[in-house]
Amino acid sequence: MIIRLYQAFVTLTHRLISNDVISLITRLSALAFLSMTAVIEIFVYPAAWSTHLSWAALLLYLIAKGGGRFSLDRILKVP
Repeated sequence: MIIRLYQAFVTLTHRLISNDVISLITRLSALAFLSMTAVIEIFVYPAAWSTHLSWAALLLYLIAKGGGRFSLDRILKVP
């Protein structure tokens, strides 16, 4: 129960701060979210590899490409 609440909190915070609303420091927050996904895959739900693999693919894309054309990262020239 505690882990699910923590995961929901981190997901909501990540979405509000980095990608969906502000789109600031996208690469750094995607890297943090990818590490959290890896920890959950290894220690909490090792049988849910297909779900975590899809999350990892999306997060690796954000790490490689960044926030996109209309993100604050590009406006503020954050690498």
